[in-house]
Amino acid sequence: MSKHAILLILLIALSCANSCTAILAVPPDTDSGIDPILNSPRNPFAIHPNDYLSERNFSSLLVEVDYISGCVPSESALFGLKQILEKYCAKPDGIRVALNDEIPLPDSWAGTEDEITALSEKYKNLPVQTGTARAYIIYVPDIKFAQSKWGELWGYSCPERGFICISSNRIQSSAFMYMTAEKIEKRVLVHEFGHLLGLISNPFHQTMADHCVNPDCVMCKDFDRVFMANFVEIVLTGNTPDDYCEECRKDLDKYKLLKVLPPFSH
Repeated sequence: MSKHAILLILLIALSCANSCTAILAVPPDTDSGIDPILNSPRNPFAIHPNDYLSERNFSSLLVEVDYISGCVPSESALFGLKQILEKYCAKPDGIRVALNDEIPLPDSWAGTEDEITALSEKYKNLPVQTGTARAYIIYVPDIKFAQSKWGELWGYSCPERGFICISSNRIQSSAFMYMTAEKIEKRVLVHEFGHLLGLISNPFHQTMADHCVNPDCVMCKDFDRVFMANFVEIVLTGNTPDDYCEECRKDLDKYKLLKVLPPFSH
């Protein structure tokens, strides 16, 4: 296998760099204002993982998806994200992943953080609805304001705003053989939403800042270990891990049970 092919396969492991707060503040179990997982001051304006995971404050979840012209999301990838959310988020009144606005491509696209934020603020129309937790995803051509050592980003998230941005061109250009753009897109979505759910904020299985040490976990971005641990399946099927590992699931269960403050708007 050529170096180019191996590199493309490795890329599916996903590079994620948050321009916003990297570690999501978990709501405290006491009134001390200290995050019980990180033992550090809590951001009082954060969206809580519990808002998504538990039915305590919100019995339903709405994920609004907008996209710039030419960056149409994959139906199968969005459905895959919905399946993951249904698996881990207790929402008895349902979970909706709703494809919404097609945004005209700006005359000059620079892919800056300010540009992406301005578009999302202009077009998102998440209703202020009692009992419904909210998240927002926007698909853009490119994310240019930050890079990993593997090049441009596939996506990034701002957990405190319930916000995810996906780079359509980066995903399309990374597809190779059995590793289709749809498979890459699903992994990116599940990975980024994992940050909104509070992953990963546990130092016992955390590495590379907010990512999991387990190469069989979608939250892992140690490319070499992901590739070596899943070599046969990657080569034969193009599949890489697209679900959370046992330790991350334990963390989700813990976040779900934490006592939370009244929900914040965003």
